[in-house]
Amino acid sequence: MNDPDDRSPSTKPPPFDPQRFARDAESRLDAEPPSRKATAPPHPSHPALRESCKDLRTMADGSAHAEGAELTSIPTLGGAPVLMVGGDDLESLGPEADDRALLAFVDGKLTVEEILAVAHVDVVTGISAFRRLARLGIVCFRAT
Repeated sequence: MNDPDDRSPSTKPPPFDPQRFARDAESRLDAEPPSRKATAPPHPSHPALRESCKDLRTMADGSAHAEGAELTSIPTLGGAPVLMVGGDDLESLGPEADDRALLAFVDGKLTVEEILAVAHVDVVTGISAFRRLARLGIVCFRAT
């Protein structure tokens, strides 16, 4: 059955001419104008996620460096949150319980993405929480 001297093809050719099929498909591409049909709108969380990547896009452009990077109040997945207040001040600012739970992981080294993974918090909820904490002046973010 599997004779090494047998040079016959192991699969059958398709029941159509592949070259003709390719030519026909390409001619339809040239003849049909691009669709003007609208695509599905982005997910409602898209703007928040896009905004959260702003510092990463800046770093990718080469306009910021991780070493000596300035602090920002905009949370990004790649940014490392830094506590800006002590324990007594933290109590007086009164962050929400869920937001306070994230603060337990803030050490100035872990990134927002890493904290959210360890805390089992989804990205949209986590970015919103860090945004609230930044608005209260509790944290700022350093590009890593």
